Amino acid sequence: GPRTDLAVPLPADITPHTTPTTAAPAPRHVLLTGATGFLGAFLLRELLTRTDATVHCLVRGPAQRLPEALRRYGVWRPGLAHRVVVHTGDLTAPRLGLDPATYDELARTVDVVHHCGAEVNLARDHDRLKAANTVATAEILRLAATHRTVPVHHVSTVGVLSGTPPTGAFRAEDPLPAPTGLRHGYAQSKWAAEHLIGQARARGLPVTVHRPTRLTGDSATGVCQDADYLWLLLQACARLGLAPDASLGLAFDLVPVDRAAAAIVALSLDPGAVGRTFHIAAERRLTLTTAVARLRDHGHRIVEVPPARWLDALRSTPTGPALLAVLTDASGAVDSEGAHPIDAAGTRARLDGTGIELAGDGAALFDACVRQFARTGFLPTPPGGAELREFPYDY
Repeated sequence: GPRTDLAVPLPADITPHTTPTTAAPAPRHVLLTGATGFLGAFLLRELLTRTDATVHCLVRGPAQRLPEALRRYGVWRPGLAHRVVVHTGDLTAPRLGLDPATYDELARTVDVVHHCGAEVNLARDHDRLKAANTVATAEILRLAATHRTVPVHHVSTVGVLSGTPPTGAFRAEDPLPAPTGLRHGYAQSKWAAEHLIGQARARGLPVTVHRPTRLTGDSATGVCQDADYLWLLLQACARLGLAPDASLGLAFDLVPVDRAAAAIVALSLDPGAVGRTFHIAAERRLTLTTAVARLRDHGHRIVEVPPARWLDALRSTPTGPALLAVLTDASGAVDSEGAHPIDAAGTRARLDGTGIELAGDGAALFDACVRQFARTGFLPTPPGGAELREFPYDY
């Protein structure tokens, strides 16, 4: 339920240093957290492609996890491996779990930090996620301010926004709303991290915040993460052969993961973007009803039923309880994710001329993701294994 104790003070010793770093456009050393995750893997590829920097990746557990994750998402580039340095650490530990010498060396040499690491677990409460998502952000800010004032790019989420936007859509320039409408631990812990960043900015630390909406597959390959809420919902609909009718009103703003990564890295190389907040959004929404219609085009037999009946059927599926925890509030009413549009005008203006288009390719990308998930077995084989029929659907 709502929490009133999420705002924590930024430790007093995290303050700007007299020595700034080099200018944004040409970092030589980059620190990246979360490189084994979905967005983090694509961020690593973008950093290696768009800069000449050595990228230092903080990885929990064996170093081998990094190339394995990059291969899984199709972004491993053996020819660039010499520019990747893996540091075994832990976001939840003091000084990021690094030995003092490594920590000090990174604090002295990195020109920019991309903080994409987080524990994304929609079933865990705030207290379980606070260390990885909130306290870790303070540790990142501490490292960036230890010897110089290093710019930090913090990957947040539009999930930190709740209540009613001051205008018709949530704008990145608006103040961070109070967290009273946030019910899930992940959103609460990410809100608390942004609250820390607000304090860091007030002290003069150059922290840029990137808030993606929902990430979908790579626009080139359709490779997607299988732990994603939207795709888990669609998997459940395909398995049950049932979907809620349009009265449920769920809709999703989807950004291809490769384009989100390209936008974040392009903004990090733009001196005029430092210290601002950006919404990484397509600014158009795919309804669950349209997504289910597209699954039918792939041969899945899915019948629309009243939402109450669908929710009841969902309880019996393996992923059902976790999905219901996200979908419904304490009273059992369905939360309308994506009810408020996200305004990304400031992001579009800064990306003008870069060729990076966040909206993606709509139906074509959705179909590529479905084919990819059919290959991996994440989606069940439709009856008769029907081939995709061409329909002129768009969002």
